[in-house]
Amino acid sequence: MESQSAQAATAARSSPDQLARALACLYAERFGGATSGKFRISRKFMRQLAGRRKLPDSYIARLAEDLFEAGFVLIDCETYFVVLSQKQFASYRRVTAAAVNRVMPHEESHREPATDRDPAGDRPEIQDIEQRSVQKAPNIH
Repeated sequence: MESQSAQAATAARSSPDQLARALACLYAERFGGATSGKFRISRKFMRQLAGRRKLPDSYIARLAEDLFEAGFVLIDCETYFVVLSQKQFASYRRVTAAAVNRVMPHEESHREPATDRDPAGDRPEIQDIEQRSVQKAPNIH
């Protein structure tokens, strides 16, 4: 009986905004051995909740935007999705130019000091990217 009521509830199509609100509410629910927090949901179950046979990229992108506005991040892992709080990323280490320079191979041992581009003229230097970067919403959906 319970599965029939779940199917009836998902028979109508949900907008990305409606589904985002439902997923945000799930974040606070107790299930899977945890009182609340990050979770994963199968693509099949996501389609059922959306009331759709297919989840177009445009729908997933809109869902990700709506979740992001609510303080969450949606990650598409092919067969399932992960929902995380943006707060989980706040304490992550930030990549610096010095760290990248230690791990990236260098084609030339020196750079021209007066330019903000590489010798080929088609890529900005790593230090310049770091200095000009502005934190934006992640491109994860």
